[in-house]
Amino acid sequence: GRIENSTKRFDLIPHLCKLLKEASINNFRWRILGDGPDLLSNQQLALQLGVEDVVEFVGEMKNPYPFIKCSDVFVLTSAYEGYPMVIGEALIVQTPVITTDFAAAGEQICNGHNGLITGFNIQDIFQVISSVMKNTELLHNMKNYIEENHYTNKKAQEQLVLEFDVHDRI
Repeated sequence: GRIENSTKRFDLIPHLCKLLKEASINNFRWRILGDGPDLLSNQQLALQLGVEDVVEFVGEMKNPYPFIKCSDVFVLTSAYEGYPMVIGEALIVQTPVITTDFAAAGEQICNGHNGLITGFNIQDIFQVISSVMKNTELLHNMKNYIEENHYTNKKAQEQLVLEFDVHDRI
């Protein structure tokens, strides 16, 4: 992602990692893929909070999909989004999603089935992440649901065809 804190809120991640460690949840590694104006300040924040051992700043990747695919869960902390392609990409590679509750979140996430939608504040996000990390059955069920109900871009393709049909009639 574009590491920019005012909208994407990547700066929450070191704080979330600290909360997880304080809750004695240490069996995780949080990888941040991307580059942007707040990368350095977020790296420094991870050091200041003592979570550099669990937060990895990978940098910009031409192909992020292997990282998303091998992850237990994909987390989106944005303050707002339109219709984020990254959620669809995570679901296509069968990775459950935890996302904040922006307007279009419910269009992609069937809450509790292929992911979880949480509030915007750090405590809400922490509670959802920690519950997933403590409840392996929930994570397993979400992965099974995604596998059985494979996400595709069929809806977008149908809308594209519909759009072309409308323009053909004009």
